[in-house]
Amino acid sequence: MVCTRHSIGANGGRRHPSLPAGGRLLALESAIGVASGLVAAAFDANPDLAAAAHRIAQATARVRIAGADLYPNVEGAGTGSRSW
Repeated sequence: MVCTRHSIGANGGRRHPSLPAGGRLLALESAIGVASGLVAAAFDANPDLAAAAHRIAQATARVRIAGADLYPNVEGAGTGSRSW
């Protein structure tokens, strides 16, 4: 089956041939704006949903804090001088 509406880009991603790069960006920004508005409306209409999202954010922060000791620490000291 040949798709004539979309073509495959050099990186394997799909692109819409009738929109220039700037137009695709504007379309994406518009879609993100609509999605953000829908999410905001959902949170406003359902406070429990907003509270759950905040609890998830808090839990994610706690996991990052707890796992911080698993990463290597880098320490350093330095001195310098200059003479004329």
